[in-house]
Amino acid sequence: MTSLVVIFTLIITKGSYSLPTSDTQTEIGSNNINWRIVGGSDASNGSFPYQVSLRITRTGSHNCGGSILNSTVVLTAAHCLASYRPADLHVVVGSDRLNGSGTTYQIKQLIIHNLYNSSVIKNDIGLIILKEPLRYSNSVRPVELETRQIGAGVNVVLSGWGITSFPGQLPNNLQYINLTTISNDECEAAYREARASLPIYKEELCTLTRRGEGACKGDSGGPLVANGKQVGVVSWGRPCGLGFPDVFSRVSSYVDWIKQHSEAEFRKQNHGDKSFNFNFFQNDYNIDFERVELIRYNKSILSSCQVRAFKYNRTCAAVNMTFTPLIRDFEKLEVIIVQAYRFASNEYRLFPLRFEFNLCDAVFKYNMFGFKDFKNCGNFTCNVDKGKTYHICNWTIDQSKFPPLIPTGRYMAELQYIYITEEAMVLRAYGGVVRPFVFKEH
Repeated sequence: MTSLVVIFTLIITKGSYSLPTSDTQTEIGSNNINWRIVGGSDASNGSFPYQVSLRITRTGSHNCGGSILNSTVVLTAAHCLASYRPADLHVVVGSDRLNGSGTTYQIKQLIIHNLYNSSVIKNDIGLIILKEPLRYSNSVRPVELETRQIGAGVNVVLSGWGITSFPGQLPNNLQYINLTTISNDECEAAYREARASLPIYKEELCTLTRRGEGACKGDSGGPLVANGKQVGVVSWGRPCGLGFPDVFSRVSSYVDWIKQHSEAEFRKQNHGDKSFNFNFFQNDYNIDFERVELIRYNKSILSSCQVRAFKYNRTCAAVNMTFTPLIRDFEKLEVIIVQAYRFASNEYRLFPLRFEFNLCDAVFKYNMFGFKDFKNCGNFTCNVDKGKTYHICNWTIDQSKFPPLIPTGRYMAELQYIYITEEAMVLRAYGGVVRPFVFKEH
């Protein structure tokens, strides 16, 4: 594995602390696209879809890293947010290049852990609440959080934009490095030997591979991931790749805090009025329902899930679904996000039709889009038992309950199911809007 120096915002130098100044930041849009971290590896396009660039609004320069938790919440370090107002920062997602074509999102609120202590760098964790929800794609996806505490000797991967030396320039390409965790006792002993006065808390996690590999200025708040789950948030270290451990906030120690604050904001922004009813009626077009695909599901919420479509009565397609939940209450499946795409120029392109609604309300209260038929065949209920298998069978859409005036054409609808704040599963349904020929007498 080649060496890499990835980036920190907060550092230790002989026991003193400093934050980045303008000479360590890189202006976005510069023509210099040949920056590289020393010995580093460029991340392939879309390989870290949860990675976020937190930037200074006034200059457009990269300041910190972060990770996507759900469509409105980003996880980062508290020291990346301290002394800033929401308008001072913005988030860029969906690009592996700092001067690339990523999408910018404005910030509604900055949440710093209430016990954050900058003098000893304790509880260095924070949340960014976005004004508008992210639009997911292959290059924009949330990361799952690790709820178990990991020990020493675990292989992890760190991603971010890192400088070549301290001080130095940020790279244009997103970088990554494979690291290994060490015990907190070993980590504290290394810094005690270096006469650094900071303790290593149980809420922290350390990595150390060898000299010349590690973290450096500019990627604080970035994600440390093991087996697809985020285990750490870049916090502090001694610059840069000098053979000292890098220190991260341990995600498993803050899961409850993260859920408490992100859940409240997610509900407020996405479905504050859970009784909202999309009560449509139309009779001017038919829906030619073709097929449905299960794109992915969260194995910490569902132990199994299968979906298939078949021709019903030789004409219309119907859906069968089987799933086994690992949770007890589907009423917390707070929201389904439905985004439509229309087929044009040999691809499905974003169509301005998007809905967000509560599944149990849609099925049992309002019959949105004809969802009440979920309960007519099979054993679906919102009060599920953990480990029990449930079935939805022979479900067909009620096309009269779809929005009127949708143009004729082929469509794909992506359905994202959110349980509290975590993505539970994603489905894609394909079909067409067709209008019957009407012959009029003159």
